[in-house]
Amino acid sequence: MYGVNNLTKKKMSKLPEATPEQRETLHQKAIGKHKETKTQYEVHLRYGDIEGEFTVDVREDIVTLDNDPVTEEYIEGFIYNTYDEAKKKYVELIAQYDTLDTEIFTWNEVEDERGSIK
Repeated sequence: MYGVNNLTKKKMSKLPEATPEQRETLHQKAIGKHKETKTQYEVHLRYGDIEGEFTVDVREDIVTLDNDPVTEEYIEGFIYNTYDEAKKKYVELIAQYDTLDTEIFTWNEVEDERGSIK
């Protein structure tokens, strides 16, 4: 017959449960496939889909330290009827996303195109 284990049960405090993302990171580290990442933002001012409109977009890219993409996602987008309004928002977004722990890339398609016409 099998004996009963009479080990003393100790009351242990409950640790917070890991999020699915944390569990996946731990799993990737355990199997040697986890890569360190960094965040990059691209702020883009361009002509809109309708004549006379201007669009300002922000894309967030999570990339490896070797700049291989992990995720790419547009996180903000605005449409304006004047270039001046769009340019103001473009400058605001650059200031908002240009932080010490991120890389930022900017592209003003309108100014680039106007400059090439001259």
